[in-house]
Amino acid sequence: MRSAPPGRQRAGRAARVLACLAVLAAGAAFSTPAAAFDYRVEFEVPAALELAVERSVDLPRWTGYPGMDPDLLRQLAEEARLQAKGAADTEGYFSARVTATVEEEEAGKWVVRIGVDPGERTRIASVDLRFGGALLDDPRAAERMSEIRAEWTLPPGAPFRQEDWARAKEAAVQRLAAHKYASAHIAASEARIDPDRREAALTVELASGPVFRYGKLEVRGANRYPEKVIERLNPLARGKEYSAQEVALFRRQLLDLGHFATVEVAIDRDPAQAAAAPVRVAVIEGRAKRIDASIGFTTDTGARFRLSYSDADFRDRAWRLRSELSLEQRIQTLRASVDSQPLAGGAWNTLLGRIERKDVEGQFTQAASIGLARNWGLERLPSALAVSLHNERQRIGDLPEDIAWATFLNYRHTFRYADDIASPRRGVQGTINLGGAPAGMSSRGFLRATAKLYGFVPVGRDGDLAVRIEGGHVRASSRAGIPTEFLFRTGGDQTLRGYAFESIGVPVDGAIASARSLALASIEYTHWFSELLGGAVFYDIGDAFDTRDAFDLKAGYGAGLRIRSPIGPFRVDVAYGEATNEFRLHFSVGFSF
Repeated sequence: MRSAPPGRQRAGRAARVLACLAVLAAGAAFSTPAAAFDYRVEFEVPAALELAVERSVDLPRWTGYPGMDPDLLRQLAEEARLQAKGAADTEGYFSARVTATVEEEEAGKWVVRIGVDPGERTRIASVDLRFGGALLDDPRAAERMSEIRAEWTLPPGAPFRQEDWARAKEAAVQRLAAHKYASAHIAASEARIDPDRREAALTVELASGPVFRYGKLEVRGANRYPEKVIERLNPLARGKEYSAQEVALFRRQLLDLGHFATVEVAIDRDPAQAAAAPVRVAVIEGRAKRIDASIGFTTDTGARFRLSYSDADFRDRAWRLRSELSLEQRIQTLRASVDSQPLAGGAWNTLLGRIERKDVEGQFTQAASIGLARNWGLERLPSALAVSLHNERQRIGDLPEDIAWATFLNYRHTFRYADDIASPRRGVQGTINLGGAPAGMSSRGFLRATAKLYGFVPVGRDGDLAVRIEGGHVRASSRAGIPTEFLFRTGGDQTLRGYAFESIGVPVDGAIASARSLALASIEYTHWFSELLGGAVFYDIGDAFDTRDAFDLKAGYGAGLRIRSPIGPFRVDVAYGEATNEFRLHFSVGFSF
């Protein structure tokens, strides 16, 4: 048996409702005012269908209508029965038996009882996902089709629901349209229902359309700021193949400038323009100057107060000034930076300065730095080449105070090959830092290298596996004379869970000092119960150490909740630290680079 198209079903129901309304209107026009007809509606429906049926049935909305009478009530009750049957169908109960009875309980008082016996729910028996269009000539066609089939959200054995059916088709189209095929669409689809066997056979044909390439850039809404600010950040070079992720990164970079309150970036999806699809950018400029204040708490550094001031049009040159005062129980920081306008190719320069006071695990530091960086790349933390001057007063435990200073040269490279910016499920992303401080320009010369890598692998439709590897090493004869911000400690919300913030390092005089080497690894599995909420289990290992002989891996493991957010997953974790035999609570959000 083939189900009627949803549009035809809705049209038939609408016609019946209009007919009833016409009867109501006629009765109201040719009758004298009378007392309202008294009736109520009772539902005898299983809990799984209760909400869907009550939302679909219109009859309760007409209580108190002056033109109501027993004959009209019976007509509307039959319409209510059909509406309830349609609601059961959309939830996959195609064999449901629905009744609607009208009774006069006592003089002038009526009751309509709508009963639903759902029967057995229809389940998916087979899925035939087909493809057509330019995709078939793509060298990666088999891989792309395999990925989309693997991520199809309504597999055999799953219950059939009209809403899930529509959502699964839309998700498949979006995956195909995310790279190259911007006009991808559903060419045909059918849900063939066998009510006797309670089975649904699904067929979907996705048409890729042509390969889209970027054309000219069209900008609307830029008044205070010159259009070149946008043009210089544009990574969507003419002739380059379309990528939804690149478009999203371009939009995020424009928002991060601070010049615009809203930004929309889209290409023209007309297949006739696929060879050179115009890239349209629409912006609404925001206020240049802004002051923000916030209070909060972190399990790493305790209570927190932040006050920030920014000016997106500093000195009327579209430079961006950002400054922030952060007061936490263990760390107090004042920082400021000025970003130039984007330069040719999307790069920009940054002048930055920072003053910080930190007292954690018996290591006390007061530090100041100033630096200049050349930045490039559409990432949250862009790649950069920087030079900076650092001065620090440090005291460990009851040892005498020491002064360290350095002129530091650093190269940072950030990379991202993942399917989503904030909440990736597949791919890799990370950052690498290489730098050093010359001996004649620092209290102690040293070389420094760090790397952080995240890997993401989907596990079925509802599971995510994330692996993190992090390491760092400072090459020097001793850590004495090296500013602590270039050394390492670990432990805390986004490093080694189960341990206090920066509590792992080199024991010195009852305190924990920073070390010259770092090694961390983590594996985490998340199962998503819904679009927003998930549960996770994890295992972290790592250490911060000075020498190979002192290397001693510490383990932390536990479980937690995950909530998807626009800036990445929000985490609430309970972790057990093997080395301390203690449980700790951790809060964090997003990914730390």
